Amino acid sequence: AYHLTSNTLELLLELRYHQSLIGASGKYDQCSELIKKTLSTLTAEARSAEIYERSVLHIAKRATITQDSVDELTKFSEELDRLSKDCNSFKFMMSYFRVSSMALLAAHKLEEAIQVNSEAEQYLLEHPLLSSTIRMGEFVWTKLYCHRKLRQYDLGYASALKCQELYPKGTNNWFYYNENFFLLNMNTLHFDQARIIYEEVTSHPRFDQLASQRQEKWKIFELYLRYAKSVSERLDGGTSGGQQIRVKTFLRSVPNYASDKKGFNVAVLILQILFLLEAEEFDSIINRMEALRTYRGRYLKSTSNRQSALFLKLLQIMENNSFNYKLSKEKGSKYFAQLQSAELAADADDDLQILPFSWLWQQILLKLELIESQQLARALR
Repeated sequence: AYHLTSNTLELLLELRYHQSLIGASGKYDQCSELIKKTLSTLTAEARSAEIYERSVLHIAKRATITQDSVDELTKFSEELDRLSKDCNSFKFMMSYFRVSSMALLAAHKLEEAIQVNSEAEQYLLEHPLLSSTIRMGEFVWTKLYCHRKLRQYDLGYASALKCQELYPKGTNNWFYYNENFFLLNMNTLHFDQARIIYEEVTSHPRFDQLASQRQEKWKIFELYLRYAKSVSERLDGGTSGGQQIRVKTFLRSVPNYASDKKGFNVAVLILQILFLLEAEEFDSIINRMEALRTYRGRYLKSTSNRQSALFLKLLQIMENNSFNYKLSKEKGSKYFAQLQSAELAADADDDLQILPFSWLWQQILLKLELIESQQLARALR
């Protein structure tokens, strides 16, 4: 029941020795056969553990997932799949599910990854003596991640609620899960819920013990929240008062992601442009656009980051047409339609998209239209 393979082997060796002493040749042969099977299981467990550890090492050594990474992880997964025909012990199956999940995530086969993690979840339910909330949470968290990427928001919320039950507050897994839950709420425009998550996470006593990059990520999350709030208040005809964004202060306090070629660097640049547009500081936007062009040309492949590439194209159209509302809308309409279509599928690196790009472009157009109407009103006075 407990799948204690090494203990089983030790006991079988002792039992076989005992059978030899009492001359029980039949039972001695039975023990020998069981020892062979147990040794085979132990070998499979050791190999599966090695494959899992090498998979973790492979990913840890690389800043981004390349095709070589996908090929290597797929090879590992296929080896464990072959071994699974003859071994189904608990230790083996945990490595099997983990490596299979890692390979599918690397290949961006998210639907299949959900299936594997659901199988792991069911396996743990069928082996309650060997299960734990941490183990269960590992697979539920991965499903939350996949559902968010695939924009299966209802399923994502269901997984998030399970994670709430499984992860004690303040644990590392609790912080990681809340990053995904925050992004899930931002992507569905549930800003009040996102604010609750942000405040709960950043006010926790262990928050200051997180790695500096994770803390900086939450600073960016806060700024996106503040932008969403400022837009909502503008659309409601109000002002943000004491909460109004001071753009220059924000630009000085932005975390340094200059060395982060595939992560949040572009999210920071986009956020700067959004705030600068709210402040109507067009010259400063042009300066930021140069940085975005460099990023797009060097690091952003339109094949694997189609949504990000399309949104940056829309920003370029806005700049190239001197922030003219009508021209930006007309010339960007084709790319906006492609962006909406692309959002039906998940990008390899769409964590750059803290707020939906299609929603952001609509807010940009509304702001450009407002600027022009205000300019016209002043001219007619």
